[in-house]
Amino acid sequence: MKTAQLNATTVDQARTELCRHLARLMVAGSHNFRIRTFLSDGEPVRGCLYTYRNHAWRKVEDVDLSQSIVEVLDEQLDMLVSRAHADAWSARQKNFADRRDVDIRFHRDAIDPHLNGNLASFLLGSLFLGHHDSRKDVRRQMRWRSR
Repeated sequence: MKTAQLNATTVDQARTELCRHLARLMVAGSHNFRIRTFLSDGEPVRGCLYTYRNHAWRKVEDVDLSQSIVEVLDEQLDMLVSRAHADAWSARQKNFADRRDVDIRFHRDAIDPHLNGNLASFLLGSLFLGHHDSRKDVRRQMRWRSR
């Protein structure tokens, strides 16, 4: 399902829910996540969230990404993967016949200052910038100055 066909409120709710889960897990010490989307006939049907701890991926049992949320987030995750990295995170995708994994790694130095504040809002702004905000990425603002 394309985001353009969805109500903006639905997209915002799915993004907010994902960021709240990620923020809660970051406060607990995780910085690496995998969002696994299970596919049926190429369409997302459900999803799971994993954290990387002690050299292994572990499923987060209390997070259920239902079909409605996964359908909305599917295109959003494609946009993250197409950007590949930003100041606070990097993302990559692995495709399989029956599933798709999107790994998101958050950079500790960018995230740790926000752990005591409203981390979910920071993640929402960092992950889901509008296309017009892309020039606000710090790396894009760097310019070499001749002396």
